[in-house]
Amino acid sequence: MVNLYIDNIPVKIAKNSTVLQACDSLGIDIPRFCFHERLLIAGNCRMCLVEIEKSPKPVASCALPVSEGMKVFTKTPLVRKAQEGVLEFLLLNHPLDCPICDQGGECDLQDQVMLFGSDSSRFYERKRGVEDKDCGPLIKTVMTRCIHCTRCVRFSTEIAGVPDLGTLGRGTNTQIGTYLTKVLTSELSGNVIDLCPVGALTSKPYAFEGRPWELRSINSIDVMDSCGSNIVVSVKGSKVFRVLPRLNENINEEWISDKTRFSYDGVRLQRLEAPLFLEKNLKNRYEVLKWEEAFNIFFINLYKYIYDLDKKLNIFFGEDVDFESVLVLKHFFNKLNCFSLYSTTNFCSNSSDFFYKFNIKMKDIQNYDSCILVNCNTRFETSMLNLHLRKRVINGDLKVGFFGPFTDYTFEASHLGLNNKSFMDFIKGKHLFSKNLKKFENTLFIINSNSFSNFDLLAINNILKNNVKSFNSLNILNIDANSTGLRDLGIKSFNDYLKTNNHFNKHMSLYVNTDLNKSLLQLLDKKNSFSIYCGSHGSENLNYNNLILPGRSFVEKKGGFLNLEGLFQNTNKCFNLVGDSREDWVIFNAFFKFIGNQPGGYLGFFQKNFINYYSLKGFFSKEFPIIQKTNLYQQNFDSSFKLNSFFSTKENFQISFYKTKINNFYQTNLISKASQIMRRCVNNIKKINLI
Repeated sequence: MVNLYIDNIPVKIAKNSTVLQACDSLGIDIPRFCFHERLLIAGNCRMCLVEIEKSPKPVASCALPVSEGMKVFTKTPLVRKAQEGVLEFLLLNHPLDCPICDQGGECDLQDQVMLFGSDSSRFYERKRGVEDKDCGPLIKTVMTRCIHCTRCVRFSTEIAGVPDLGTLGRGTNTQIGTYLTKVLTSELSGNVIDLCPVGALTSKPYAFEGRPWELRSINSIDVMDSCGSNIVVSVKGSKVFRVLPRLNENINEEWISDKTRFSYDGVRLQRLEAPLFLEKNLKNRYEVLKWEEAFNIFFINLYKYIYDLDKKLNIFFGEDVDFESVLVLKHFFNKLNCFSLYSTTNFCSNSSDFFYKFNIKMKDIQNYDSCILVNCNTRFETSMLNLHLRKRVINGDLKVGFFGPFTDYTFEASHLGLNNKSFMDFIKGKHLFSKNLKKFENTLFIINSNSFSNFDLLAINNILKNNVKSFNSLNILNIDANSTGLRDLGIKSFNDYLKTNNHFNKHMSLYVNTDLNKSLLQLLDKKNSFSIYCGSHGSENLNYNNLILPGRSFVEKKGGFLNLEGLFQNTNKCFNLVGDSREDWVIFNAFFKFIGNQPGGYLGFFQKNFINYYSLKGFFSKEFPIIQKTNLYQQNFDSSFKLNSFFSTKENFQISFYKTKINNFYQTNLISKASQIMRRCVNNIKKINLI
C-alpha cells in the first residue's frame, strides 16, 4: 500500500494504482474523456490534469502512478485554468449542433463543459470539417465532432479483437476511421456508441427518434442467446426505442452484442394480434376469432387426439420460451397422460441426467489456465462467454485449443483436430496438446450440447480424470435462451422425437415460440394432422398451422430464463402491446380453465388455475424451487462422479463435427428474423464472411 495526500486528505491505496484512481476512491470528481476502466490507458485527452507538489506543470492523473508521500491538488487555480484551456481546444472545431445531436442529454462533453469549461472562446477562425465514415448499417458517424479520445479504437482492438478502427494522419489532419474504407466487422461494434463521449458515433437506427428524457428505462435480460446478458430496455408508449447494456460483472460486464442491441425493431414487426383459424375451404385464408372460439376449436381437436389410439399429441418448445409457460403446459398435459414434450433444439444428453449445463460461472474462467473447446463457435453462439475467454487469453494466462471446423475466435487458439481419432487420442493423453495439459493446474472443457450422448459424456469424464491430471470439469454449452431451462424441466430433445416418429400422420402438434424447422416440415402431413402455433411473431412457415394463438414477446411479459450457467433471471414487462395477445402461460391457463367448465367429466379435473404470475410461482416452487431463486445459481455437477458400469471403459465415441448452428449470426430467433435492422446487417455483411 502507498500513502499519499489528495487536497490535504490522507489516502492509502494499492501500489500499482494511478492518481486518478486514488481521487476516485475519495469521491473527487476528476473530468476525463479518454480514460475508461476497461481499456488500456491512452492519456491523450489531457482533461484529467492535476497539480503535483514541486511539479512546474499540471500532470495527466490517468497515466501517473502513485508514489509514497505524494501530494496532489485537484482544485487549485492552476488546475482550473488548465482544464478550461483543454476544453477550449477541444471545442475549436466542434460543431454547435447540440440541438440535433442524438448524444444530447447523455453527452460527456456537454457535462464537462458545464462543470469545468470557460464562459467564452478566443477562437474566431474557420472550423475544420471531417468527412463522415461509412461504418455499416448500425453506427452513424459525424466525425467533425470527434475529439480523438481513441476509446473506439482501443475497444475494437483490445476488447472486440477486430482492429477495424484506427487513427490516420497527424496533427490537425488526424482522423479516426476504418482502414481501406470498410465497414465494421465485429459482432460487438455497437458498444463503441456507449463509449464515445461526444456525438461522433451514435446509433443509426435510433437517429432522430427520441430524447433520453422522453424514454422509460426498464431492466430486463437478453433472450438472443444463452448468456442472459443484463440489459436496459428504453421505451416510449408501446414502442421500444433502444436497448442498452446493464452492468453485470459476472456475465456481460458492460457490453452486449449487436444482435441484442439492435434487433429491438423486430418486436413490433410481423406480430400476431388476434387468434386465427385456417379454414380449409378458404384456400389458406385465416379467419379472425375471439378467444372463446379459438379455445373451442382447440378443445374439440384435443379431445379427438387424446382419446383416439391411432392419433398422437406432441408439444414442441422453441428457443426462447419462458420457464413459466413450460411449467404450465407440462403440468396440465401430464394430467391428460400426454408426455410427448420436446424441444426443437437438438441435444444428445438427456435432461434428467448430470450433463446438461455449464458447471462454472463465466467469471470463474479467470481461475483456469487452459481451455478445450469442442464443436463450439463461442464468438457467434455466446458472444459474452467469448469475451471472458478473450480477456483471459490476452492477459497471457489461458491456453486454448479447439476441436471442430476452423473458427476465428478473436484470440489465439490451437486447432487440435477434425475427426474422432484426434479427439480419442487427446482424451487418452496421446495427443501432442494433451501432453502439454499436464503442465497446467486447471483445465476447462467446453463441449457443445449436441456433440455427445450422455453416456459418452460420463465415459469421457472418467477417462479424462484418469489421463489428464489437471482436469477439473466438463461444461455443456447450450446456445439458446432457455435451452438449459428446458433440459432442467425434463423436456426431451428433438433427436428423441425423430427416433420414435417417422411422420406426422394423424398427429396433433402444438408449437410454442418456435418456427417450423426443416426437419419438422419434411415430416409434416398437412392433410391428416392438426397444428397449433402459440407465439408472438409470424414466420414464413406460419401457414402450415391450423390454429394460431397470439403470444407476447420478452419485453411484454415477466418471464423466467435459465442461462447457460444455471442462473435464473427474469425479464420484465415494459408495456402492453396493442392487440388481443396474451402471455403464453396465461393463454394455456385460461384454456385449461375453459376445459374444466366443459361437460363430460372435465368439470373439476383442472381445479388449479393461477390468478397471477406470483401464484403460479408459488405453486411450482415446491417441485421446482429454482423458480423462486432469482439471480441465484443452481448447484453444479460434481465431476468426481464415476460410472461403475461398462460405459466407463467405452472408447468408440461418435463425435459429430459440424458447421455451427449459427449459420447467420444476425437472425437466430423469431424476433431477430423479423427485424429490418438485422436484415440490413445480413445484406451488408454477406461479403465479409460473417455468416
